[in-house]
Amino acid sequence: MSRFGLEVVDGDGHVVERGSDLRRFGWEGDANDIVTLLLGWESRQEWTHGITPAVDDGAFDPVTRLADMDREGIDRAVNYPSPLLGVSDFADPASSASACRAYNDWFAATYRAADPNRLAAVALVPLRDAPAAAAEARRTITELGAVGVMVQPYVGDDVHLSDPQFDPLWTTLEELGRPVAVHGSRHTCPPKIGPSTYRNFARFYAMCHPFQQQVAMGDLVLGGVLERHPRLKVAFLESGVGWIPYYIDRLDEAYESVREDWVDDRYVLPREPHEYLLSGNCWFSCEPDEPNLRVMIDSLGEDQVFYASDYPHFDCKFPDSAQALIEESGLPERLVAKVAGANARALYGLD
Repeated sequence: MSRFGLEVVDGDGHVVERGSDLRRFGWEGDANDIVTLLLGWESRQEWTHGITPAVDDGAFDPVTRLADMDREGIDRAVNYPSPLLGVSDFADPASSASACRAYNDWFAATYRAADPNRLAAVALVPLRDAPAAAAEARRTITELGAVGVMVQPYVGDDVHLSDPQFDPLWTTLEELGRPVAVHGSRHTCPPKIGPSTYRNFARFYAMCHPFQQQVAMGDLVLGGVLERHPRLKVAFLESGVGWIPYYIDRLDEAYESVREDWVDDRYVLPREPHEYLLSGNCWFSCEPDEPNLRVMIDSLGEDQVFYASDYPHFDCKFPDSAQALIEESGLPERLVAKVAGANARALYGLD
């Protein structure tokens, strides 16, 4: 139990994997340019602009990470990668698959080994090779203790998450009762909404994650994935929740106005989009200091919104993010307990 007197589960923290870590665990091949650059940053000093100044070696070392969790008041952290958020955009599918396997093995042998009760992983799977993605999901969940798998919102060469090639992956996750977590990356994931388009980084940063999540949400709902896989658990991450009620309404309006059966009855749904997204099978990560959080929770469901720290990235609020949610959000104690811990526990199936 954390210093706040309730369980705190970080539903979207990060580790910083390095090229040397992946090579040591068998990665063979090359990444794309931006991932190659990030994997080459081997020291804390090289990550100056990517990690919040309050974080030191906890970005790289599991023992120091546990101490940082104690400082923040986090009992358990579910972790995502940093450079490899764009792993499915590698030009070579074999290199992408090798990097996923190496990352998953590295995390299990380092962070999870340091404290399997407090440090969990959402595994990487190679979306450029759909059968390999389903196989790696099964391996990591059943053998390495992963609590779900991460996918990019979209894959290069115009591959959408609604493409039928991914149905075996969704079926595997349904069978194992683990979620798919949609997580974007500001620099690596298409659709290509590049920084140069926005003239400065702030404008790009404001837009990139919500845009990618909207692409994925539309594909999963209007593309029929949530209809074909009614037991699939989905998490939408890293972009706050303020936009989501609006966008769900817009999906409803779009589906009503642009009749799919005019063109292709494969995409006719028996339910409206909001019924899938508000079914209880979809979860949404919030920023700990978001305005109007109570209104968003009322709209999306009090069991579906969960806390995410984004540790150790430059925009995280370490060491004060849990405090911001628990002591400053104005949420009643019952909702604080759900958003701070219980909802993430349910999403990831934590014991």
